[in-house]
Amino acid sequence: MHSARLDSATSQTSAQLQQQQTEQQRMRQQSHPQQQQYSNHMKAIQQDPELRRKVLVNRLLYRSRQRGFLEMDLLVGIWAEKQIPQLSENMLQQFEIVLDQENPDLYKWLTGQEQPPMDVAENAAYQVYKRQPLLSSYVSCVVMTSFDDAVSLLSQTVAVASLGHCQT
Repeated sequence: MHSARLDSATSQTSAQLQQQQTEQQRMRQQSHPQQQQYSNHMKAIQQDPELRRKVLVNRLLYRSRQRGFLEMDLLVGIWAEKQIPQLSENMLQQFEIVLDQENPDLYKWLTGQEQPPMDVAENAAYQVYKRQPLLSSYVSCVVMTSFDDAVSLLSQTVAVASLGHCQT
């Protein structure tokens, strides 16, 4: 008799547990409709080449402007705003590889303080970026002036360039 009560309690507990889990799952699905929307959005991006390109361009622009290193924000961000929208899919992917590099390393490579590793030096987007006039001007300033003066001069050059008074 004691065993029968135990079996009955166990089956009741098991049924309650299963019902509780089902209810929790239903509540999660109702409380997070954004997850389903996000999933649908990601499927749409994967299926539409134009949308996929737009997302990639926007991501690269953001990463170029928000490096967390003032000089890199300015040097990379200005060039990216002008060049990224016109880059081919392959060049966008190459530029993403450049953006994956750590700021201190990339800064040293771009300013000529150190040689980049071969895979970076041979990267097509890195080569195009390295030839930009604003970078050349900045490197010249760094060599001839103090670091703070170079940053100040770069900021002034960026301000003038953004107003469209000079070609960068």
